[in-house]
Amino acid sequence: MLDAYCSPARLDHALPFWLAPILETVCSGHHLTNWLVAKRGGRVAYGADALDAEIGKLELMKDEMLKEMNSRLKDLKRLKSNAGND
Repeated sequence: MLDAYCSPARLDHALPFWLAPILETVCSGHHLTNWLVAKRGGRVAYGADALDAEIGKLELMKDEMLKEMNSRLKDLKRLKSNAGND
């Protein structure tokens, strides 16, 4: 069956697009996915690279949230000290 899909003489055996991810998995490749993502102007990461990207994203979010929390705490403490003077 795979030979029929690969044969230039077998025009009646066009690969259905829904089989493309399966074919990539069987062939242990990402060529179609990489091509499609590049055409759309994106990037894709696999395995450890994907996990590293997610870890980096979460660390940035944590830093931003800590800055925001510290700023809000400072504002609340300032308001509290001003309320005690009234």
